[in-house]
Amino acid sequence: MLHSVFKALLQYLRLIQKLIIPRQKQINTGLLIFELFLLVIWCLAVFVALNYPQQVFVVLKISGKLGTASLLLFSLTLLPGIIMRLKVIPKITLPIATLITPFRRHLGILMFITAFVHMSFSSTLPYIALQLISTGKVVLPPPFRLFEQIGLIGWMLLLPVWLTSNDFSMKKLGKWWKRLQRLTYLALWLIFAHVAMQSQPVAVLLLVVGLLEMYSWVLVWRRKQK
Repeated sequence: MLHSVFKALLQYLRLIQKLIIPRQKQINTGLLIFELFLLVIWCLAVFVALNYPQQVFVVLKISGKLGTASLLLFSLTLLPGIIMRLKVIPKITLPIATLITPFRRHLGILMFITAFVHMSFSSTLPYIALQLISTGKVVLPPPFRLFEQIGLIGWMLLLPVWLTSNDFSMKKLGKWWKRLQRLTYLALWLIFAHVAMQSQPVAVLLLVVGLLEMYSWVLVWRRKQK
């Protein structure tokens, strides 16, 4: 029974590979369009906050969903590296990694933008609107709560990763490019703290991803010692 399930899953993964891999360019273009769409939505929200502050609180309804989406995208970008280091059930896990890897860069960029829009919608824009309604002027920066400060620091750690997510930076930075990208691992734990302090269920997912990340690097270190 288990063997037949394993075989069916493998065939299903191969079918998905045949459908997705030849369409890498189109999918990456679609992700790019969605990134630009999110930025346009953010610009519209800023315009509404500055000109019609009473209407801006509607963004609070989707800020949580955007936060969850950014966390899922973050976990997805980390998955191929974990799979390649763990090497567990490679017949199943390696095809999953190959499905994600061609889109990893754009998924990471989309995650960063989604997290930025989430932060704006959940705290900054509502604060600006309240200031405009009550006093007619805006006093910055807004008084971020502790979990918001931790989340902001995690996002700022990802800023240089986002800025260097291109071939030009990879060539110019050389070995430092990979070292810079490892800021992602520190950001992961800060973002986990940000979510856990709000008692969000998705914190469990981030904890699992973080522990798998650490364990996979321990395995790499042990292999090098041997």
